[in-house]
Amino acid sequence: MHGFSVLTEHQASMLLANHQNALMDALLIAAYSKKAPYFLTRSDVFNNSFLKALFGLLRMIPIYRLRDGRDSLSRNQEIFETCAHLLQNNQSILIFPEANHNIQRRVRPLSTGFTRILFHTLDKNPKIDIQLLPVGVNYKNAAGFPDSAAFYAGSALNLKELYNSKDLRTASKEIRARISSAIAQLTTHVGEQYPYEETISILDGLQPDYLDPVACNALIEGLNTQQSTKPIKTNENLFFKIWDGLFQLFNLPALLIWRGIVRKKISEIEFVSTYRFLFSFLFYPIYYLLLVLFATLLFSFLTAAGLTLLVFIFNLMYIKLR
Repeated sequence: MHGFSVLTEHQASMLLANHQNALMDALLIAAYSKKAPYFLTRSDVFNNSFLKALFGLLRMIPIYRLRDGRDSLSRNQEIFETCAHLLQNNQSILIFPEANHNIQRRVRPLSTGFTRILFHTLDKNPKIDIQLLPVGVNYKNAAGFPDSAAFYAGSALNLKELYNSKDLRTASKEIRARISSAIAQLTTHVGEQYPYEETISILDGLQPDYLDPVACNALIEGLNTQQSTKPIKTNENLFFKIWDGLFQLFNLPALLIWRGIVRKKISEIEFVSTYRFLFSFLFYPIYYLLLVLFATLLFSFLTAAGLTLLVFIFNLMYIKLR
């Protein structure tokens, strides 16, 4: 996780990142940011009072889209006012300017929404100094488990240097072009000039480090999509097979609930990691407690606690190292 040191804690900033993996993108960036950012989130996740209160604590701000109903778009003016107020108080706002998520390793065209927020803020306070920080989020396998992630921040852009009050359309276009180009260098980006499925098939076969966007993008530039797309066969050794088997054994109740109930209810692949995180966050404290109680019936409490601790350590090592 690199690059957030270029911003100070007392500086208005807007973090602008690619969006592949639903809520996980925001949680990862927020967890490693120098100061906790507010971030805009699609309004349909605020569908009840409990979630609205919870997401409010997490500094999530609803943003309304056309698909939420044409009448709801008028509510975005209130959101623009909220964002302008936050920026004038030197806060940090995280926005995904693609305005939607997609698991593909490709930076999609950026919407004008974030530039409208910036221009509205400057209208209210022309002297404000806002730094724009492009961020590239990278996953080895966004919907897989276990997975690894890395994100990188590029050079901050000064909004004032790109702003032209007499030609907002051109200014918006220039800002979006600069941010899009920067993000595309900070994450693996299969450009529109390449056939996506064929390119990814070849890339997967080469088994690159998807956490290194510079190396991956260099590979993409050198690819010939007419070459064979047959993936490289990998033979995992006995150690990893045993490791996987032990993980499934130690976590069988969780896996049965996840695969048999929760996973079947997820319609968008981009939400798999988010739901897996929330499921683990809520389920595993109960699971470990039940392990202690059950093992206490067979052994002493100290032995039961020790065995449960070993399961916890094993799971942690599996996630970190597998």
